[in-house]
Amino acid sequence: MAAIPDVIISHYPVNYDSRGYFKRLYEVDFSDEALQFVHSSVSYNTSKGTLRGLHFQTTPSNEWKFVKCIKGEIFDCLVDVRLNSRTYGQVMCLELNEKNNLGILIPPGIAHGFQTLEDDTLVFYAMTDVHRPELGRTLSWSDMSLKIPWPLVPTSISISDEKGLNWPVAY
Repeated sequence: MAAIPDVIISHYPVNYDSRGYFKRLYEVDFSDEALQFVHSSVSYNTSKGTLRGLHFQTTPSNEWKFVKCIKGEIFDCLVDVRLNSRTYGQVMCLELNEKNNLGILIPPGIAHGFQTLEDDTLVFYAMTDVHRPELGRTLSWSDMSLKIPWPLVPTSISISDEKGLNWPVAY
């Protein structure tokens, strides 16, 4: 799947020694923007096949999101919902896991979701805007027009994610 402009994928080497490893989660230098993260969260997922998303904040939120899988593995999916973007409706997917140490910086107007590929998966998030439930939207993960190649039949999904909006949507 093609890249979406303004989405930045970062990778940092992992330093191993006899004690274990040291791994960087995030570093400002991969972005021209000096982002100010206002909160961070961890999503713990007990079962392989758990699906979360596709979530985004609508305007006036200007939320950037940094996502990294710190334990286990996920199939991560982004959809450009920026109406004036040349890649509006484009889907981008990749695998994030504790071994490849990839992180994704996601700009405003991009819907984000993931499916766990292993049991006991941890996903780290950092956001640049306070969460405002009234601005939160969910794009239907199963909308056939998006052609998202989810690798597994979902084993667990929230009621609100099951009721996501059908395409088209706009930021």
